[in-house]
Amino acid sequence: MVFLSDEEVRNILFKRGLIDETTYEEAEKDAKRLNLSTIEVLINRKIIDLDFFYNILAEELKVKRTQLKGANIPPSVLSLVPEKIAFEKRLIPFALENNVLKVAMVNPRDLETINLLEEISHYQVEPYLATPQEIQYALVNYQKLYKEEYERLLESEIPQAMALITESNVVRLVDNLLGYAISTNASDIHIEAL
Repeated sequence: MVFLSDEEVRNILFKRGLIDETTYEEAEKDAKRLNLSTIEVLINRKIIDLDFFYNILAEELKVKRTQLKGANIPPSVLSLVPEKIAFEKRLIPFALENNVLKVAMVNPRDLETINLLEEISHYQVEPYLATPQEIQYALVNYQKLYKEEYERLLESEIPQAMALITESNVVRLVDNLLGYAISTNASDIHIEAL
């Protein structure tokens, strides 16, 4: 958790009575040796449960917690935040309700990013806390969005290419076909003559 210092994590754990001093100090030593944060060591060793910790963390930060497992995010919501920003800032928009864009974030304290999202989307942004793993899993929704766009493009390009077979139409058709294959993680492309 890059946005929280080890000291902040330590204070939360002790305040909530989740760990004793000795266990924390041992994890802290191992964290330095392994080049990890102390909380990562505690979670990896199952001393602290990841979901339980994130629920407590959300309470401490006074933000809502969301779990994105199995989330099917509407394309209209995804399109409000460019994929590049979502990947770079480790966030994903997941709902739009009453002109409020709900965004799951690894760092819901990142006011600069929240302001950027409000400027881009033209909606008020409500940050939610999510684990990095949940964000990574949910980012797959962008592939679905692009898959649908490529399917639509291919459907419109094929008739045009057949009607006006020019080099530029064929190149555009092949580009769209390859883009579609990439968006669906295809391993092969098979083309049959008509």
